[in-house]
Amino acid sequence: MAPCFSIIVPAYNVEPYLTPCIESVLAQSFGDFEAIVVDDGSTDGTPAVCDKLAQRDDRVVVIHKPNGGLSSARNAGTARARGTYIVYLDGDDWIRDKRLLERCLNAFSGRDVDVLFFDAVKFDEEENVFYRSTLRMEEVFLHFEKRDMDSVSTQLMSSDSFPVAAWKKAYARELLLDDAGELRCPFDENLSYSEDIEWTFRALSRARRVGYVSGSPIVYRLRADSSSLTSTKTLSLKRFSDQIRSIAMMYDRRFDQGWRSETVRAIEGYASYQFYVSLFVTLRLSEGDVEQGRNLLRQHVEWAAKGIGTKAKLSYVVFSVFGYRATPHILGALRQLTILARKLMPVRCARFDGEQSEARGNQ
Repeated sequence: MAPCFSIIVPAYNVEPYLTPCIESVLAQSFGDFEAIVVDDGSTDGTPAVCDKLAQRDDRVVVIHKPNGGLSSARNAGTARARGTYIVYLDGDDWIRDKRLLERCLNAFSGRDVDVLFFDAVKFDEEENVFYRSTLRMEEVFLHFEKRDMDSVSTQLMSSDSFPVAAWKKAYARELLLDDAGELRCPFDENLSYSEDIEWTFRALSRARRVGYVSGSPIVYRLRADSSSLTSTKTLSLKRFSDQIRSIAMMYDRRFDQGWRSETVRAIEGYASYQFYVSLFVTLRLSEGDVEQGRNLLRQHVEWAAKGIGTKAKLSYVVFSVFGYRATPHILGALRQLTILARKLMPVRCARFDGEQSEARGNQ
C-alpha cells in the first residue's frame, strides 16, 4: 500500500548532518510516510550513514547514484516516490515541528488544496544562533482570504515574500507525477544552483488552490562552509550566473504558464526585485568576475524597470542615473539610513507617549 507522504532528501557529503535530519522525519507524529534518501555520489561517509538509517527503519528508502547535482537527485527521488503528497527536505536541514505531516494532512484533506506553503527558521552554524524568516507569508495568509494560486502568488510576490525554495512547500502528487509515475515537472539538471526558482513557477502554474502551515516548521542550516547568495563569502560566477539564468527562465515563460495578467505583472516585479538584489551580489564576486556579472545583468536590463511600488521605482531612478557600478552602493546607503530611522523612531515615539502620559497624570 502506498504511503501518504513521500519525503525526498537529497544527500551529498552531509555525513555529520544526515542522521539528525532523518531522525526529525522519523519523529513525526504521523507515521504513514516514506523517506527517500538520495545519495548523490557522496565522497565522504554519507553512503554508509544512508544504509545504516535504512536498516534502522524500513520507511527509509535509499537510492545510491553517481553525482549529478541537486536537481538530478531530486528528480531521482521524485520518480521513486509513491506517496499521495510530496515534501522535499535537504539533507543538512531538519524538521522542528513533530506534527508537520499531521498538520499538512489536515490542511490537504477535503479542501481541494494542491500545495501547502510553510516557512523556516535559519540556523547559523558558525554563530550558533537561530534567525526568523524575513518573509511575510503568515501575514499575507492571515489577512488575505483568497486561496487560488494566482491571487496568493500575486500577494506574496508583491510583498517580496514568495518562497521559491522547493522545500518550503508540500505538493499533491498529481502536480509532479502523472498516472504512470512519469515526471511532469522535472528539475532542470543543467542548473547547478538556484534551480528552485524557475522550477517552482512551473510546478505551481498547475496548482489551483493553496494553503498555509504556520509556525516555520523547518530549520534551514546556514553551514560554516556556505557560499550561498545569503552568505558573506566571495561568490562564484557559476552560482551567480545560474541564479540569473533561473530567473530568466521564469521570466521568459511568464506568458506560457496560464497565469492571470496580475500574476504576470507580479512575476515581472519579482524579476525586477531580483535584478537589484543581483546588483548587490556582484560586489561579492571576485575582482576578475565582477564585470562578467554585470554583463549578465545587462542582458536582462528590461527587468530593472518592471518593479512594483515606491521602493522599486526609486531603485529604477537611481539605476537610470548612476548605472551598474554606483547603484548598489547608493541603495545600500539608503537602506542603512532607513534602518537607522526605524531604530530611532520608536524611541522618540515612546518618549513622546511617556511625556503625554505624565502630563495627563499631573492634570
